[in-house]
Amino acid sequence: MAQQHHPAIGSWRIMLSSDESDSENHALITLMADGSLVSSPPSVEQFPLSADGVIFVSTGHGAWTATGADRVELGFIAQATSSRGELLGFGSVHATGQEHADGTSFSGRYHFEIAGPDEIVFATEDGDVRGMRISAANPESARYLPRSMAASAR
Repeated sequence: MAQQHHPAIGSWRIMLSSDESDSENHALITLMADGSLVSSPPSVEQFPLSADGVIFVSTGHGAWTATGADRVELGFIAQATSSRGELLGFGSVHATGQEHADGTSFSGRYHFEIAGPDEIVFATEDGDVRGMRISAANPESARYLPRSMAASAR
């Protein structure tokens, strides 16, 4: 499916809500017409498996593809380090989603995993993803995601 004019192209504020806990992770992503993707998660995230209880996360890089007129699949990775700058590993997110009829929001499902420098996966998570488009005229409308947008693409 051609991506050059897909409605998902642009920048989005997203939230990942875990199935296993009450945890929520936030990020900004930009989907480009050439199929590339850039993600900006918080630079420091709570992570109980690390010695300090937090990890430092880089910008994520990846790709996306249209799987329908209003559906996408995307994947990206980001580097995780300790507070001392030691590489803890690389986290990856794979997600599928559908844009809602309003053209400003989407919802779907995600799978996250992180593997250490030895390439052994030591944490995984699945859950719902939802997002709001960041517009030039009203960027503030993407600051908060309404609860009514709960993902329905199970």
